[in-house]
Amino acid sequence: MQNLIPDVVKLSIINHLRRHTMYTLPKDPVMLLSFVNMKLRDEFSSLDELAAACSTTADEIKDALAKINYEYNEGQNQFK
Repeated sequence: MQNLIPDVVKLSIINHLRRHTMYTLPKDPVMLLSFVNMKLRDEFSSLDELAAACSTTADEIKDALAKINYEYNEGQNQFK
C-alpha cells in the first residue's frame, strides 16, 4: 500500500501538535530549569511562546528561576 501522506505534511502535523500541546511545568526549580531550557532549545523560539503553551506567563517562569539565580538571556533563548 502506498503512503498517501507526504513526509512534509506529516512533519507539519507533528510540529503543530507539539506547539499546541499543553505542558505542565515541574515544581522543583532545578527540574524547571532543565525542562525550560530543553523546550526553548528544541521546540520554542521564545519564552513567551513556551509560557503560553504552559498556561503561564514568562514573568512567572523568570521569577521561579530567579530564586535559584538564573536569568533569561533573550539573545540565546535560554536561562543562564
